[in-house]
Amino acid sequence: MSRPAGARVAGGPLRTVYFTLLVLWVVLLPLAVHGNLAQDALPFFVAGELSASDPGAVYSTSGDLFDPTPAFARRSCELAPVGTDCAQLTVTFVSPPPALLVGRAAGVLGADVAATLFRVLGAACLAGGMAVLWTRVAPRAPEAPAYLVATALLLTPFVMVPLALGQNSPVLFLSAAVGVRWAVRWPQLLATAAIVVLAVVFKLFPIALLGILVWQRRWQLLAWTVGLLVAVGALTAALVDGRLWRDFWDASAALAPAAPENPYNGSISALLDLLGLPMRGAAGLVVLAVTGAAALAVLVWLRRRVDDDTMWAGAWVLLLVVVPMVWWHYLWVAVAAVAYAWVAGGARPRRLWCLPALAALTFPISIPNGRGFAVPWAQALFLVAVVALVAWLVGPVRRQAITT
Repeated sequence: MSRPAGARVAGGPLRTVYFTLLVLWVVLLPLAVHGNLAQDALPFFVAGELSASDPGAVYSTSGDLFDPTPAFARRSCELAPVGTDCAQLTVTFVSPPPALLVGRAAGVLGADVAATLFRVLGAACLAGGMAVLWTRVAPRAPEAPAYLVATALLLTPFVMVPLALGQNSPVLFLSAAVGVRWAVRWPQLLATAAIVVLAVVFKLFPIALLGILVWQRRWQLLAWTVGLLVAVGALTAALVDGRLWRDFWDASAALAPAAPENPYNGSISALLDLLGLPMRGAAGLVVLAVTGAAALAVLVWLRRRVDDDTMWAGAWVLLLVVVPMVWWHYLWVAVAAVAYAWVAGGARPRRLWCLPALAALTFPISIPNGRGFAVPWAQALFLVAVVALVAWLVGPVRRQAITT
């Protein structure tokens, strides 16, 4: 097999610049926000602690993300950095009970150290995913390394969004970027399955992607993933009060009606609600059914044209089309989907502009988010634009393998 065009430049000076930038993401950016409130990480530490001492205080059924139980709010304020406006910034714990195991382990380190660890691991997921994309994209065209460097530079403000929050969503991007095709031997199968399981433990909704593994007949990877999920479930059952599952479902049901009106929610249903179409009750179910059917239709279309990695990354984006609660930092998965779509569409150099262009679009949305001002309608339109961009990049090209 001949070496892909551009392979000779993929290890040049631009590669050094690119990977140096990724290292800086991991080393410097978490330090830049050190000491600030890790708004989305703090609930893990509090919930982990209360799950042992006061299980009934872990989940709130108020229906408001900013209205935790009194004991939860009190402990959050005790652990928050000095000067935190607890009344405005304390949020509830919304992850499923298995995530309490992470909260308990992190809480042992203390809130400050644990928040820094969350941020470093988040940065490592983002940098790791970008490193994988280099191996998939850079060898495909002589111009690719320069475009990737520009893309990484433009994405840097976007990196700060999940890191400032102490978010665990970067694991979603890592899964989208790693893909499924490399998982052949047991170490790769274990690593890939572990990433998916972490996403499920933190967010739950990624469990829908197990259907993609069935569709692709990736039975070994499916078995490893299900096996790890069962092991995590068994450990949760042994260490966590069983009633917390009921509390989790009750809290989730209470949050659902208000989700479209959340000022940070960038989902399709939230956009429709903003346009004056109330998404409560039957209307919300209709939108869920329509977006689900549309996402499935696009997946069928992709399945006939692309390899499994491109379909996997695209499925992450399409899943967000359906999910009624989408935060801006979830849309990191778009970077992987567009990169894979470019390769699957023939790796045409003239279309490389789409990568830095996508990164540039994140810039004006990420800056307001970093300052606490969300632009939910822009986030929803960004999601729609990514789906269209992926379809355009793939085009009429029939299925072809992506090699590294």
